[in-house]
Amino acid sequence: MNPKDSLLLCEIIINDIEYNWYSLYLDMLLLSIFGGKERTKKEFGKLLKESGFKIIRIIKTKSFISIIEAIKITNV
Repeated sequence: MNPKDSLLLCEIIINDIEYNWYSLYLDMLLLSIFGGKERTKKEFGKLLKESGFKIIRIIKTKSFISIIEAIKITNV
């Protein structure tokens, strides 16, 4: 990636305080089929940080999917 490039992720970001039925359904589906899970904003931040990225912003859409914009962390 070039230093000015952004990484865009289209993801469902679950609320860490309360679940809705759709989030619970998808969480169970991901767990049972792929061994994965839905994540909170904090969990995405940690995952991206461990991969060398940081979240710049989260864009909510009219659907249940949000767009996470992240950039590569550079050592200055």
